[in-house]
Amino acid sequence: METSMSDQILEHTETAVIFKSDKWGPAVPYRAVDHQDGTFNHGFFDLRARPDEIENIPELRGRPGFATLVRTLNCESEYLMTLGCEAGIFQANFNGENVPTVYVGSYVNVAFRDPSHGKEENLTAVARFIAHEAGFTLQHWTKLEIGIEQMPAFFGHSGLYCLELKILSYGIDETMAWEVFNNATRRAATAIPKFALRPIAARSGNAGRNM
Repeated sequence: METSMSDQILEHTETAVIFKSDKWGPAVPYRAVDHQDGTFNHGFFDLRARPDEIENIPELRGRPGFATLVRTLNCESEYLMTLGCEAGIFQANFNGENVPTVYVGSYVNVAFRDPSHGKEENLTAVARFIAHEAGFTLQHWTKLEIGIEQMPAFFGHSGLYCLELKILSYGIDETMAWEVFNNATRRAATAIPKFALRPIAARSGNAGRNM
């Protein structure tokens, strides 16, 4: 799994790693940026009051499971919101026959809507809860990498944290990898409403104890 030497690993299983990242999260809100290398950041979409804007996010077009995950994070949780997302196909480095040749690499940044909840320990609780409830095994051909990142700014506030939730889904070919990813993102989405039903005090203190 792709973490740097300076990342602090908090949880590590066959299919998931949770870590405190040494890199910064996004400064929110942010504008669209043309990187001049063929890639384009389409900017921040505030989906809290306008969930219909999900239909206008280019990164979600043709990716129904990914769209379900983003919609669930913004619409079925009264506490969470997304800050950005992306997904693409990459070459996998495995040797042998009948092994994955490609994988879909993705991320979605997740934060608490209320700045007073944006503490490192609260985001760690969210990460542990999602990893536990999603329950990926090796048979799902999917791994989670969840980094806890500090944000430079969040609507004028500083010192707050967000998650970079990466879902990596593997396949023998691109068609299989995207199908695995579609199923995996739908599966991850099922964890969100369960989290939202739990009181914040209980989540912060107990969310990771069952792992």
